[in-house]
Amino acid sequence: MNPNILPHVVYVDPGQREWADSVLARIESSVGQLPEVKVLDDALPTVSMSEGKRAWILTEKKGHWIKKCPGTTNFVCCTYFILNLGEGCAFDCSYCYLQGYLNQPRIKLYGNISSCVQELDETFSNASDKLAYRVGTGEYMDSLALDPWLDQHRGLMSLFKQRPEHALEIKTKSHHVDHLLNLGPASNIIFSWSIAPPRQQQKYEKDTSTIEERLTAARRVLDHGFRVSFNLDPIIVDTEAELEGLRSFITELNRMFADVDQEIPFSMGTVRISQSLKDTMLDRWASEDIAYLFDEMMPQADGKMRYGFSRRAKLYATVLATVQKPFQPTLCMESKAMWEKVFGAHPKQLSAQNFFFSMKKTESSLSSK
Repeated sequence: MNPNILPHVVYVDPGQREWADSVLARIESSVGQLPEVKVLDDALPTVSMSEGKRAWILTEKKGHWIKKCPGTTNFVCCTYFILNLGEGCAFDCSYCYLQGYLNQPRIKLYGNISSCVQELDETFSNASDKLAYRVGTGEYMDSLALDPWLDQHRGLMSLFKQRPEHALEIKTKSHHVDHLLNLGPASNIIFSWSIAPPRQQQKYEKDTSTIEERLTAARRVLDHGFRVSFNLDPIIVDTEAELEGLRSFITELNRMFADVDQEIPFSMGTVRISQSLKDTMLDRWASEDIAYLFDEMMPQADGKMRYGFSRRAKLYATVLATVQKPFQPTLCMESKAMWEKVFGAHPKQLSAQNFFFSMKKTESSLSSK
């Protein structure tokens, strides 16, 4: 496990002292020392975004846990629900949207997971028999980067094993899975990895697990009876060498998973950046020479900067021409027009709907939460 992602200072909410003590004990056990520990109050000093990556706030979540993913206006939505187990990521990807989204730099982590499990259980009990929820962690933090120390997913996974009609998706760029493998098998629990050609990971994804570590972890997860999915997102290709690297990477993926006898969902998306994120990136990562990323990008319907329509379509076509079974390609954060250009049909007409689009839109009170 990567000690670079552990905190230098931990702020503890007195109401979460018992959980915090267990987190601190696991930190001490893994690295042989404790971070500085302070009582959480309102007088937190100002820190930079980089400094905030090593400052944890251990507290409890107020209000509802499960919310419908807001999606993006004018783009296809996959009917997904999110659980926010915290806010802020220990990894430091230079393109990460959280840099321009969260209003405080420290990592806020929630310890009252039992209330989350209870809310989910009640939600499932009150749902129509025809409704299946696809629920994911990892929207505002990496699901597994810190989980060996936080132990947030064990209770959630135990609940979903008892509720096989619903799916839990655990999104990550980490290889920290070993502490959860003994909870398998469970075919409705999906470990979902963001992946990229290794050179892209090395350049843009600071402190994340290597691509080899992620793919090796995916094989272990499969061997223990869980499902996996992959997100080739964001695709960043600006040179012929990077395009060839993308092809080579997918060819290696084909080889590594050729023996898998179940479909592996495989979503694709290209780099997309808001104006506020662009400003933050240029400020934080000027030494990384990333300005060229924006040279070929233009504003799109959702207000974000992306590659143009034709260029994105060609990149997706390159992936489709290379990827093989058991991977089941889909698009992420793309318009109906792009789906029809790439696949020749609306997403709900494709077999991909078996995983991403079969969950009926709920009419429950969740829609207003």
